[in-house]
Amino acid sequence: MKLSNSVAATETSVNANGVSTGGPFPLRLPMHPALMSNVKAEDEGCINDMILQQSESLQQIFMQTQRLMAEVDQVSDHLKTMNKTSQTQKSIDERAREISVMKDLKALYESPNSPFSIKLSYPIGQIFYKNKPFQLKLRISEKSGEEIGRVSLVVKVFAYESPIKEIVHSYKGEAILINGRAKEVDGHEIIKFKRICFTEVSKKYPSEKFILVVLALGRNDIAPLIIDGIQVKSRSPRA
Repeated sequence: MKLSNSVAATETSVNANGVSTGGPFPLRLPMHPALMSNVKAEDEGCINDMILQQSESLQQIFMQTQRLMAEVDQVSDHLKTMNKTSQTQKSIDERAREISVMKDLKALYESPNSPFSIKLSYPIGQIFYKNKPFQLKLRISEKSGEEIGRVSLVVKVFAYESPIKEIVHSYKGEAILINGRAKEVDGHEIIKFKRICFTEVSKKYPSEKFILVVLALGRNDIAPLIIDGIQVKSRSPRA
């Protein structure tokens, strides 16, 4: 009989008539406790090595992830800086264009030596809401003792476009401004345009703003009232 590491033996199988049926077959014997202890210790050592290797791998992955996140943050900060710079430049360019349009508009309708000018009797602000009426209360200021007489005033809307472009109708074909049509008044009186309202929001137009102009028709001696930066929003905020 020959013993291996598994402590195996051999035997020959014999049937009831005493005839051998083959063999030899391995016969497993119980492992010695000392051998079992050694095997267990080796298994535990392997497991510990695997755990250590996995821990080191996870640590490397964590460090790589941290570096990657730091790089992503740097790229994000750089993009934010670029976007901010781009927005700033865009605002500068837009404002320069608006100023240029205003100069062209004043050059078109104003006379440097106009003895009269149209003024607001009270401020109206620059934010309005679509289809919400407001009132213009005006007066004609005189720079000399000249007689003003009766005048015909009209309210018009202009876009921030060059060359100068008056907006008469909205994109839906409606009048862009209601109740701004010409009216004849006494130049010495307070002039009121009641229930004026815009029928379109300003964000659909260049600079997302309008220019509101009050003109004295046929009177180059009366400087117009020009209100720039008018914003018309879709609805008023809820209380």
